[in-house]
Amino acid sequence: PEQGLVSLEQALRLREESGDLQGAADCLQEIGLIHVSEDRCKAARESFEVVRRHLTELGNQLGTATCTMHIGTTLAAQGAHTEAVQSFKAALAVGAASTRAWDRRPECLAHLGSSLLEAGDALAALVALEEALVVWQER
Repeated sequence: PEQGLVSLEQALRLREESGDLQGAADCLQEIGLIHVSEDRCKAARESFEVVRRHLTELGNQLGTATCTMHIGTTLAAQGAHTEAVQSFKAALAVGAASTRAWDRRPECLAHLGSSLLEAGDALAALVALEEALVVWQER
């Protein structure tokens, strides 16, 4: 992972220098995922925050929704379930606002349910998890 991280950081610098926001977002997304795989949640969240700003600026709603979900997963991994719930809800709202279907919706609902349960809201967790199940079954 470390060599991949070095290569991605080099590619990121080139993308940023050329003004390629989408390319920079793609590099940062991969950097964030490497940080997640190495349990560096704070670094992952920082990468995902920048990705979200780039994708929002580009008007990429589905990418913004997915990135917001990733931010929620990093928050949940750090035990910040109340903040994670807000992130998952924001991701669902952005995904719903898109003119195209967001294929990560059931995954986000499942994460939302888990964080709601950890935050002590069992009833809301059940609703979110049941909705995730319905969406998965409809596929």
